[in-house]
Amino acid sequence: MIHDRRQSDIDAEPLLGGLTHSQERARHIATLIDSPETLEIAIEQVKRAWGLKDRFYRQFLPQGASGFA
Repeated sequence: MIHDRRQSDIDAEPLLGGLTHSQERARHIATLIDSPETLEIAIEQVKRAWGLKDRFYRQFLPQGASGFA
């Protein structure tokens, strides 16, 4: 995975130094998600986190606004 305008893949750089925060997270997540079951758990956690963020930011929208431009 190449991210944050990097020119190299996640595994092509040394572990310390040079990695972006996103690359470091991707490495850690890859070690934690080692089966279809843990992948499903991770997907559900991401959905729950997205829902929480969505509810938080919607409180600042005018009543009746959908939030989409």
